Amino acid sequence: NRATDFVSIKDFGAVGDGVTDDTAAFVAAAATGRTLWIPQGTFLVNGGTVTLSTNGQEVRGEGNTKSLVVKRTNGNLFTVSANYVVFRDLQLNNDSASILTGYTIYSSNASNLGIVNCVLHKSKDTVIRVEKPNQNYIENCYIRSEEHTSELQSHVRISYAVFCLKKK
Repeated sequence: NRATDFVSIKDFGAVGDGVTDDTAAFVAAAATGRTLWIPQGTFLVNGGTVTLSTNGQEVRGEGNTKSLVVKRTNGNLFTVSANYVVFRDLQLNNDSASILTGYTIYSSNASNLGIVNCVLHKSKDTVIRVEKPNQNYIENCYIRSEEHTSELQSHVRISYAVFCLKKK
């Protein structure tokens, strides 16, 4: 049933006003193992990392100019520990100028990680770190870091990704 495959983070209490910390809603929704639906809004995730640990789980938005997830504290925004996880139609920002640790997306032991039609930004440090380069792909994305490159290593299929990287 397609309707039960998705859970909206708003059903778990997310507000999406860019001020309220929506971390608890993201963590609870991710724990269901179902696809996370991120509606239009600016969702603040400052209270921790959202871990995706179910194979085939997706994080989907209404579009990369409409569904924005922001982290302004140290640590990873999303940590992926499952295979076949896909981020689609989102803007993900780990954007505080004081953030020195953490990634926008971090994957240590997952394969087939997909990032499609997303805008990814990190003010400090690395945007994406993928340590197990196995059939991962980035398609139609804009990736921006003001200080470092993304650590994608090898075997990442990239199809129309614009990297805007500045290195000291």
